[in-house]
Amino acid sequence: LYYDDAALVGADPHTLAIFAWDAYGKRWENLGGRLFSNQRYLSVATSRFTAYTLMAAPVWRDDFDDFSGLNYPTEVSDVTLNGQSDNQGLVLSDTAIAGWAVSRPITPTAAIAGWGALTFACTAVPPTTTLTVDVLSVSGTELLTDVVSGTDLTSIDPVQYPALKLRASFSSTVAGETPTLDRWQLTWQVEEHKMYLPLVLEQK
Repeated sequence: LYYDDAALVGADPHTLAIFAWDAYGKRWENLGGRLFSNQRYLSVATSRFTAYTLMAAPVWRDDFDDFSGLNYPTEVSDVTLNGQSDNQGLVLSDTAIAGWAVSRPITPTAAIAGWGALTFACTAVPPTTTLTVDVLSVSGTELLTDVVSGTDLTSIDPVQYPALKLRASFSSTVAGETPTLDRWQLTWQVEEHKMYLPLVLEQK
C-alpha cells in the first residue's frame, strides 16, 4: 500500500502499519508491514480476502531497509547497511572495529499516557563482537544504557521527554567481523479521553 505526504498528515512513516478488516470481530487487525520509505509504500504477506488500509499505530519501528529511520549522516559513524536483500540490518563498515548509529527523534503525533517498551533483534558473538542499545533524550542525554530487548520504558516521563532517540553501539576485536542489528521497535500508550453520560431513569 502506497502513501504520500497528504495522507500522512504529519505522521512518521515508521509508525504506519497495514490493517485488515475482521468482519467477524468488527475491528481492524494490525498486520504490521515492512516500510520501503524511498518508494513510499508498506508491504506484508497475507492470504486473506478483505479490506486493507494504512493507519498510524502507537509503534515506531525500523527494519533498516534504508537510512530513513536514522539521523544520517550526522549521528551515524562507521556503520552501514548489510546490503543483503534477504538479511538486511546495520553492520560495521568493512574496516571499522567500532561504530554507532542514532535514530531520528521518535515523536508520537498524538498525546501519550506513557512510553511502552523497547524491543530489538541483533546478532553478536562475544567476545569478538558486541552490540549495546541505549535510550536517549532528543538532546542526547542518556536515559537508559545497555538495555535488553523488551525493556520497560514506563519510568521515562512522557511530559519531560515527549520524544526519544535510540543509539546502537557496535564493536569488534577483528576487522571484517561485525555484530548486526536487524531491527528495533519502540511503543507507547495513547492517552484516552473518556466521556461519561448522565443516566436518565424513567419513573413509571
